[in-house]
Amino acid sequence: MSANGDLEIYNISDPTRIFRVSKLATHNQMGLICIKKEIAYISKPEGGLLIIDISNVKSPKMIKKIVINSYSRFIVLYDNYLAVGTGKGTHFYDISKPKVPRLIKIYSEFPGDICRKNNTLIITSGKAGTNILDISKYNHLKYLAVLVSISIK
Repeated sequence: MSANGDLEIYNISDPTRIFRVSKLATHNQMGLICIKKEIAYISKPEGGLLIIDISNVKSPKMIKKIVINSYSRFIVLYDNYLAVGTGKGTHFYDISKPKVPRLIKIYSEFPGDICRKNNTLIITSGKAGTNILDISKYNHLKYLAVLVSISIK
């Protein structure tokens, strides 16, 4: 990401001679990034998701912009699925067809952080505690456990 928030792709094959290969204007919409094959999934800090074809690194192309009316906190990629954590919950997408990503479910708790290990997703949340989900089937998320902290006075 450049200083003005655009996507920049660099050649780092020779660490002594790093150079920029291309730049795609995203107008300060860059946040976190995940890459699957030749597609980059980029969270937009002010809300949403950018999907960019980077198969030709010299000429990256915007495939899709998804608007989410809340800032994006994180993204996690798993097989053909993408989780985008926002101020309005975690949005789960089927990205098997990157040009037409499909929203599967919105997990409504406000996410603090997220971690994935194999088929398990752990989402921390201030009010809801820590939620542990089985994500082996994204269209059928299954709660494995909810951990809450108890304040004793």
